[in-house]
Amino acid sequence: MKFTEEKLEHAFIELLGKQNFPHHTGNEIVRAADEVLIEADLLHYLMSRYEHNNLTVTEAKSIVLQLKTL
Repeated sequence: MKFTEEKLEHAFIELLGKQNFPHHTGNEIVRAADEVLIEADLLHYLMSRYEHNNLTVTEAKSIVLQLKTL
């Protein structure tokens, strides 16, 4: 059986699904075509991950802004 890029993609989708990471195709994600970051997800992650460091919303938004200007 030949292992193709499509089969690899489906294997990753399945493995991530088992870890409770949902799969969404690019056209399902609401954002501008030139936007690379999914800001809401990144902000949520930063606030959750660095909660114990008392990260503020302003600081998290500043991080996102810095990433957008790279």
